Amino acid sequence: MIKTIIFDFDGVLVESNSIKTEAFGALFKGKCSDEQHRQIVQHHIDNLGVSRYKKFVHIYRGILGKDIGQVELDELSRSFSELVVERVVEAQAVRGVMDFLRNNTKYRCFVVSATPHVEINRIVRLRSMEKYFEGIYGSPREKDALINDIQRSGRDPAETVVYIGDGMNDYRAATKCGVHFIARIHEYNEEMLSLDCPKVHDLQDIEQELQRLG
Repeated sequence: MIKTIIFDFDGVLVESNSIKTEAFGALFKGKCSDEQHRQIVQHHIDNLGVSRYKKFVHIYRGILGKDIGQVELDELSRSFSELVVERVVEAQAVRGVMDFLRNNTKYRCFVVSATPHVEINRIVRLRSMEKYFEGIYGSPREKDALINDIQRSGRDPAETVVYIGDGMNDYRAATKCGVHFIARIHEYNEEMLSLDCPKVHDLQDIEQELQRLG
């Protein structure tokens, strides 16, 4: 029986993936070739659920062929936040999410996101969603470490915990921790259709999927 649900945020609770994708494009527009720009945007799409800091490092070293230090990383992150936070706060919730959260009386619920910890807490608070979660956690800590912490805090056996995510990094984190995983499928992650796990296109019928798990 599932007792604890851990949600990714972007693309699982809120329809914000397009906002983040556009922001990655805007951040590097005019600063690289058209081909590099295409690779940058694609790298973001291919790595949903990964910290923006890790993406920035790969973009600079693997695509632009440049080194990057902590000061520049922090400045990029601040610029990215300026592009996305207000829009994410106003973005539409994934269908079924708010009904599920409002009516939930039996599950412990958490958010584990690759968004920086302070930023994701601010966004959830501004969306007036914080009351639905026992904890809201973001980077720089890795998702598998955060999932393990949540498990230990409630002394939850792995078979009673599920992580709902929309990126391969989410799937790998859940698998590493031995917890259940449900993939939320959308236009940016159709490659996840091949995974051997439950899949949903929204959270309208998520209760049925949870019941099937246990």
